[in-house]
Amino acid sequence: MDRVDAIMRAQPNPPAHLKKRRDPHQDRSHDALQRILQAATNLLSEHGIEKLTTRAIAQQAGVNVSTLYQFFPNKHAIVYTLYEDWNTAGKRVFSRADQRLCKATDWRIFFKDFLIEYENVGFSAKLESRLIQAMGVYTELRQLDQNYTRWANAKMTDYIHHFAPNCPKDRATAMASVLLEWNASLATQEVTHTDPVQDHIIDMTHTALLHLLQDCIEGPST
Repeated sequence: MDRVDAIMRAQPNPPAHLKKRRDPHQDRSHDALQRILQAATNLLSEHGIEKLTTRAIAQQAGVNVSTLYQFFPNKHAIVYTLYEDWNTAGKRVFSRADQRLCKATDWRIFFKDFLIEYENVGFSAKLESRLIQAMGVYTELRQLDQNYTRWANAKMTDYIHHFAPNCPKDRATAMASVLLEWNASLATQEVTHTDPVQDHIIDMTHTALLHLLQDCIEGPST
């Protein structure tokens, strides 16, 4: 895990123009901040980054624009915070997987549980899709995503090596990347399709990923 820890320590702090101006210290301030973030979530999900404005966020949150600016310097900083929260939710999934790993005996159960939980991190598919689109607008979001992806890939590679210590590093790293990229693809599919089509897409994706993992962990089937 030393390599993973090194990647985490190398994570840069947010640029000055994207940092929250202050954190809430009172219940009322905390409530206002949460309403601002929820309003931004709703508006971003519904309209996308192009139509997102601080005035619209403040209006939906039921606060003055001046109150919003007490916490955030601009809408860019709000979207950056939402992206950080998304990454934090993903890291919690890894943290729970870390706790299960030492007792895990069946790699299929371990990775299937991880895939299901990673898909349901508390962010809607539409919001995830919008945040991915926002990366095309904000360079800092792409950097944040790249940093998180490097960290997550290193974690997943370690999981694979836990069950298959002799798996070549390049192969394990490639498999880890495939496992992580499926989530972004499924978010787009979930926006496009509804049940039961979406359920079939998820089931078939899980089956395909576990088959690829079997080749990686147990070796190609004959």
